[in-house]
Amino acid sequence: MPAKIALSGTCYWCLQAVLDHMKGISNTRIGWYQHESDKFEVVTADWDPLQLPLAELLRVHLCMFCQGSAHALRSRYPHGIYFDNPGTIAEARGVLEQNPQASHLHVAATRELIAADERYQHLFLRYPGLPFCRRIVAPLQQLRWIPIKNKFHSRTHE
Repeated sequence: MPAKIALSGTCYWCLQAVLDHMKGISNTRIGWYQHESDKFEVVTADWDPLQLPLAELLRVHLCMFCQGSAHALRSRYPHGIYFDNPGTIAEARGVLEQNPQASHLHVAATRELIAADERYQHLFLRYPGLPFCRRIVAPLQQLRWIPIKNKFHSRTHE
């Protein structure tokens, strides 16, 4: 049975475009998590650890964060991964302790998603011709470190 996860650390449209094509990931949704008086962008998803092992999920998430490291609004994207299972949280922390480059990645429990409006869900799949999608999101399909289940393509999302 898939686990619920959420990821933050880069633009949620970019992250959702990648996650929508990854093996072991389904049902992505973009929105925000509330933290004290501030909100930050997240992508929630169902994750199947049998198709996408935890270490691979963490590796891809770290790479996505590095892709956006020069982003002008980096401070608005706290780098985190959130799980609905306390055992997975502990396991993820153990994996990350062995990677000094991951010391900034926050691992915690999932929260209630404040969902973005439906018209913003799956932006790349629905509107690939938008300047943002062509300029920023589409080049992500060239990244060879993403374990994809199918090629990036535009389609009307059901």
